[in-house]
Amino acid sequence: MDSSTTSPRTALLNHLQAASLQLDRQCNVVTVSNSSGLEAWLAPGASAATTSHSISSLLTVLAPLRATTLLQQVRDFCADDTALTRELGTLTLRPQQAGSEPRQLSVALLRVHPSTDAFLLLHDVTELQESRLAATRAQAAADSALALLRAAPEVVRLFLGSASASITEIRATLRMPARDQPAVRDKLTRLQLTTGVLAAQARASGIETIAQACEVFDSALSRLQRMQHDISGDELLPLAPLLDHIAGSIGDIWRMEEQRHSAPATPTETKQPGGEQRRPRNSTSWPQATARRWNEFLRRRCEELGTLARLHMIGADLVPASMRRDVDEILQHLLRNAVEHGIETPEQRLAADKPAAGQINVTFEDMGHSGIKLSIRDDGRGFDLQRIGRAAVNCGLASEETLHERDAVDVVGLIFKPAFTTDGLADVAGHGRGMAYLRKAVARFDGQVSVATKAGRYTQFTMLLPVAAAPLDAAVAQ
Repeated sequence: MDSSTTSPRTALLNHLQAASLQLDRQCNVVTVSNSSGLEAWLAPGASAATTSHSISSLLTVLAPLRATTLLQQVRDFCADDTALTRELGTLTLRPQQAGSEPRQLSVALLRVHPSTDAFLLLHDVTELQESRLAATRAQAAADSALALLRAAPEVVRLFLGSASASITEIRATLRMPARDQPAVRDKLTRLQLTTGVLAAQARASGIETIAQACEVFDSALSRLQRMQHDISGDELLPLAPLLDHIAGSIGDIWRMEEQRHSAPATPTETKQPGGEQRRPRNSTSWPQATARRWNEFLRRRCEELGTLARLHMIGADLVPASMRRDVDEILQHLLRNAVEHGIETPEQRLAADKPAAGQINVTFEDMGHSGIKLSIRDDGRGFDLQRIGRAAVNCGLASEETLHERDAVDVVGLIFKPAFTTDGLADVAGHGRGMAYLRKAVARFDGQVSVATKAGRYTQFTMLLPVAAAPLDAAVAQ
């Protein structure tokens, strides 16, 4: 019987993001409380009405590789009149949608009295785990700040440069496909070796918080190595947040180290062309939300790439509601390009006499009847004209002979051609891919786009977007 809509217990379980299944001595399902909550954890296509009537079916859907072991534990508990509680651990569920985070599900068995039926309790502990991780990160940031103050600056910079490279290597290894179990085991071994070196370097540099985070990651790797059954991709999912914690701690120290040597930024007012201060528009929710969103995007992407970047946005309150969706698409495209192709790694920037953290400036200016001018500038490596030329030749947009006759402006202009792509080039990726999309996005406004660049110094895209020509189907104000 499904008691998901009749029992007060169900309301409590729903509030706690939990569900329970009552099991008799033969491990048959007697009742289900909060089957609607159970439905939310199942993979697309699986039905709670089907799986909840069979404990074997439910465990097979939730944990395919652990189902046999879990089912035996459940049967042993149901048959043991003396057992009152047993923890079965935490399951990491595959995300139901692309881009969403995996859910963490705690599984436990309990009974009120030896003579009563057993209950299988399922509890979504994702938010709890995230809160614990946030608290751990806050404490680690405080401890890292103290360690940073005690350590010699040259030691810290040397360690951070090496640590950023190690994180990039670990991420690449984690994403590396493994066709069979020996390859999976080899991948885990490589991860342990790299993590062990990073932990030793952190401890030698006096950054104990990173060393401890590496040890937690290494413990998770060791648990996987000890498993007797075949290791699946799902069982590697819990490694991602542990690695994010290490990368986040390294990023925190980079930012603190940068702040020690950077002058404080001065606030900038939005000005009219004549110089007088412009009164902000009525709605400030979208400017604030978009700045937070893109700062968070850059933080996460930089941690994945082993880089650092700061975003400074001015004048977002000038963007009318009818233009915001399209402006967000432009920002996503160009900010991703800047952080993936423009901003160098901290060690590369330091070697080039730049701050370790890259700077990306987004500026909106009111141009009166002409509309809004949007500028996006990064202080990264700039365009590689030789690479653009090679890609243009590969795409049939130019020949080797005519390419030498073009000046730098003409060569850069090739990136906006629909046929242009850097696919097929074996060297390090650079600017250029997808700029035809940018031109198309700007054309929806009847706008104009231009680009300026200097090798090793900066890249700047400038767009003039007429307000009157903004697409009518754009998003409404937030």
